[in-house]
Amino acid sequence: MEATWTRRTTRALLIGVALLATVAALAVIFVIQEASRAIAKMPDSAERARLAGFPTKAKDLAWHPEEGATTNAWPLYQQLVPDVDEVFGRTQNQGRAMVGYVFDPEGRYPDPIDPKLLVRIEAASKPWRCAFPIRWGESTFGRILRLTRINLLVCCGAVDASQAGDLQRAQDLAAAGARIAAHIGQGILRESVWARSRADRVAIATACQVAARLSDPSDFLLRVHNDLGPEPVLRNNLSGEVVRTYARIDRAGLLPFGLQLPFEDLGKEALKSKALDVYLAYPAKASDDPLKLPETAAQLREMDRAVGKRQMISRFFPRSLEAAAWISLENVARRRLFEALATQGKDRPEPKDPYTAKPFLYSRDGRAAKSPGLDKKVERPGDFTGTSQGDDLIVALATS
Repeated sequence: MEATWTRRTTRALLIGVALLATVAALAVIFVIQEASRAIAKMPDSAERARLAGFPTKAKDLAWHPEEGATTNAWPLYQQLVPDVDEVFGRTQNQGRAMVGYVFDPEGRYPDPIDPKLLVRIEAASKPWRCAFPIRWGESTFGRILRLTRINLLVCCGAVDASQAGDLQRAQDLAAAGARIAAHIGQGILRESVWARSRADRVAIATACQVAARLSDPSDFLLRVHNDLGPEPVLRNNLSGEVVRTYARIDRAGLLPFGLQLPFEDLGKEALKSKALDVYLAYPAKASDDPLKLPETAAQLREMDRAVGKRQMISRFFPRSLEAAAWISLENVARRRLFEALATQGKDRPEPKDPYTAKPFLYSRDGRAAKSPGLDKKVERPGDFTGTSQGDDLIVALATS
């Protein structure tokens, strides 16, 4: 009896093991087939992504850091880093003090800035482009942050020179600050959207402070406007994100603690295909028209949500892409506000508020412009004055 029971138990166990093995084998076959299907469509998806402005290969990006310092500003900026870091390391709140001084100067800046360092910064800003080597699986925030510091330092120097009465030097340094902001805006990853907004705001505030001391600031304002470069385009500032997502997938393991799955490479290629589908579904449809940035923000919000629900790919994606769209829209509004002041009386089309497609509001004295779309308030022209200063709602020429 015992022998019969043992044989039945053994037979049942063997059948169970066989069934489990069969199910596992079928599951593996199914996963491989699904992965193979996903991988098979990748060439077509990759080509569509490239045409939409989101290439999957670094060589297809307009980013070539190997160029020399005559055409690429980054090698020159890199030489400045130790000296700039030394300035910002003097006190804990050095950067905050500089920002406060740029927006509301009182007398000379209390911590003198080395004139030789400002000359070097001005020279570094002159090449037309700025591209630095990128480790694709990592953030570029550290390098972008250093560029914003260089921008802030030269803008602080410009305001200090204007306070000292050296107006030509102040104009040249303010123009350098605008060019550095334009360099930051050439970035192809999400962090450059935030950095460009910050640098533009500082450069514009600096130009307004310097212009207040000029008898006729029109040519200077137009110079700074031109040095700020083209308006930000969100698609350009996200164009490297697919390459970075791929690199993060390549570097990571699909399982924790260094464990590897069978067919791990196949699984990573399938993940890349899924990630590319997400990009094609949302930002590839994004419009470059600033008036449609709210729609783009809504698409990116859906992308953020879709990625958040897919645990396997969420850790490889950038965070809060929706925020990048709103930051970009605010920066376009700020840039156009400054353009409105810079081109008053010129034979040029009047800039429009990107929120409403309508003209900006101007103060009675013509020294300030305001975006009714940005603050969501309905006001009549002249309800604010040119002395208003310091936020994103109003771009105003400072009073001398």
